[in-house]
Amino acid sequence: MVTDLTDVERYTLGDEVPVNKIFMDMAYGRPLIQPHVKELANSWSRDKLGAVYLSLREDGNYACLDGAHRVYACRIAEGDHAKLPARVWLDLTIEDEARLFVAFNRDRRNTTPANNFKATNLVTSVQWG
Repeated sequence: MVTDLTDVERYTLGDEVPVNKIFMDMAYGRPLIQPHVKELANSWSRDKLGAVYLSLREDGNYACLDGAHRVYACRIAEGDHAKLPARVWLDLTIEDEARLFVAFNRDRRNTTPANNFKATNLVTSVQWG
């Protein structure tokens, strides 16, 4: 059993995982926001993807701990056999998964309009210099 987040570092690996093997466990997860999935799929780009966080289950499927909207957007944009970069945890209990799900999702903050403006201006100035 994982007692804190430092314990789980030893049990991870990096991999590319087929999206058709990834699911959201609703025992601790949240429902997908379909308009957000569609928006991501319509503007799909692997450049802005990042890795999804998964837990390998005994049946060979992967419970999604973080990145479910990206997983389902990828399925729409690239199909069921696409693979995504993933950080995969091994040998977790469902309680461990729930603990990590909360840790990954609880303390996030969205960027502010000022952050977005600053970054957009930098991109524009470099692009059009």
